[in-house]
Amino acid sequence: MAIALLAAGLWVWNGRKAASSEAAFRTAPVERGDIRVAISATGTLSAIPTVTVGSQVSGQVTEILVDFTSQVKQGQVLARSDASTYEAQIQQGNAQVGARWPPSR
Repeated sequence: MAIALLAAGLWVWNGRKAASSEAAFRTAPVERGDIRVAISATGTLSAIPTVTVGSQVSGQVTEILVDFTSQVKQGQVLARSDASTYEAQIQQGNAQVGARWPPSR
């Protein structure tokens, strides 16, 4: 009786071992084709080096010459602002200086 129980136990144990090893991997024949991969993830991406860019003047930006992910070099122009506002201020200042020159006595 003990031998029969031992044999039955070994048979069940071997059956479970074989079933778990079959489920561990699958095989398939090799085929040629395009690789199609879709990755889905959630979270926040952030750049390792970030730099805050500022300006000494304020005004409307008329042209942006780089993209968000562009690599830039020192001295490279990143954006252009509308110069008409500053030109008008210079002309107004020159007109005020011209109106006071020559100084009156």
